[in-house]
Amino acid sequence: MRKSYNLELTEEERKQLETEIRSLENEMEYAKTDITETLEQYMRQIEANATRYQAMADDLGVYYSKYPHFKNLENIQKIKRKLEEDAIKKQKANETEEKDENEPSKEELEKQYQQLLQEKQQLIGIQQIMKEIPKYIREHDAQSFQEITANVNQKVQNMITGTKLQQLQKEKEQALQEKDSKFQKFLYGTSLKGEKIRNIEIKMQWERKQADVRNPENTIEVMMANLYDCCAQDLNGEFSPEMKEMIFALRRNFNNLPDEQILAEQAQMKPTGNLPAVKGEKKLFKRKQIEYYRKDTERIKTEIMDREYYQKPIYQQVQVNALSQFEESIDRIKNVLEKGEQQPNRQIVQSGFVK
Repeated sequence: MRKSYNLELTEEERKQLETEIRSLENEMEYAKTDITETLEQYMRQIEANATRYQAMADDLGVYYSKYPHFKNLENIQKIKRKLEEDAIKKQKANETEEKDENEPSKEELEKQYQQLLQEKQQLIGIQQIMKEIPKYIREHDAQSFQEITANVNQKVQNMITGTKLQQLQKEKEQALQEKDSKFQKFLYGTSLKGEKIRNIEIKMQWERKQADVRNPENTIEVMMANLYDCCAQDLNGEFSPEMKEMIFALRRNFNNLPDEQILAEQAQMKPTGNLPAVKGEKKLFKRKQIEYYRKDTERIKTEIMDREYYQKPIYQQVQVNALSQFEESIDRIKNVLEKGEQQPNRQIVQSGFVK
């Protein structure tokens, strides 16, 4: 690394070694300042992201879990204090050396130089850890957005499912009030009232399974379309108060959403799913209507069974929590300073500080 020095240093050799020591100290002082300022900047960035998403979650009425823990700021302050304390100790040691009338020996100078190299290696190890932090901040931003949209979609779909179930429950209650025909049961083994109720019940079972499949990508545009479709099909074109509130919140928090008129027109063009009127039947028998309800019930049953049998869980790569990685990096830097951990690769000293 350096040439070895004789026990008695020449004046020129002493000056060269002392110059290298002072240069290394200045280089490290700059690196320490850069480390603390950069870490504080990273903390401000991730807190700003989290604050923005927390405000969005509050406005949309959903949960947000990716706000950084206060311990990160505490750890950064500990890192800053440790670096400052080391600088103060070194300054006091230099002042003591200046007051000492005896010049340091070769061994003392080389020991000081080697200690500085070890500290430099420690700081370079910290900078290597810090190189990954900007990526974690970007990933935290993306994961925060994904969490918000997933939670909003769940809320929207549950809202739609709840509305549809309420409408079906009303239809069931109306059907329960109808007269049951013993004559139809005798002829067909069932009655129009019974088939209506069975059809409504299977539709309710089907709707309970729809919340997870209407918008698997958690797309905001699809959420809006789902809300307008539900309004047109189940609410006679009048949004419920909670739907209105959700639509306003979506438009406040997300950009480039479809125009209201376009969504309304598209919803009106979609089929409602209501059964067509069956004409030309005698009032007593209602054979065609009974058969229609029976077939529709069997169709929905088959679709439910097919979905349960064929639908396999979609493989999703486990996503590492970027906030956890950010917090782990800060904790590792603190440990490097407090416990004196070093990078095992000695070659890192030769490459200098990370820019």
